[in-house]
Amino acid sequence: MQKWLFRIKIGAHRFKDLPDTINLQLKYISLNLDRKVFGNEYGYDFLLHTRYICNYFSKAIRKYKYETDGTFNMISIDGSDNIGTPKIVPMSALKITLEFSKEKYAEIRGTAACDYYLELLETGFKQISKVNI
Repeated sequence: MQKWLFRIKIGAHRFKDLPDTINLQLKYISLNLDRKVFGNEYGYDFLLHTRYICNYFSKAIRKYKYETDGTFNMISIDGSDNIGTPKIVPMSALKITLEFSKEKYAEIRGTAACDYYLELLETGFKQISKVNI
């Protein structure tokens, strides 16, 4: 028997006693761009400029051990060309789509200013808080 198959069979007994509902804790905050709208290069550049903020908030939120309803452990705020409603997407993420301004981003791109990033995060959090998921 292959080693990986053996590990699966051995580990399967651990999952039989799991409760019906699993409580997840909020652990991750993500700020990204819709790559279908803005392209991969532009989106990756934005990710490189915002990753430090996401890492900071992700580490900070873990201290509070905020329990969710069990459907998500990550809040994903995505910039796009339109505003969407919050929804649960694969990988246990609560995703909200906000309107992204290339002009505002161009003003702070390459600088130490992070006002627009924080504005996007704040708007995303407010939109998510309005919906009962």
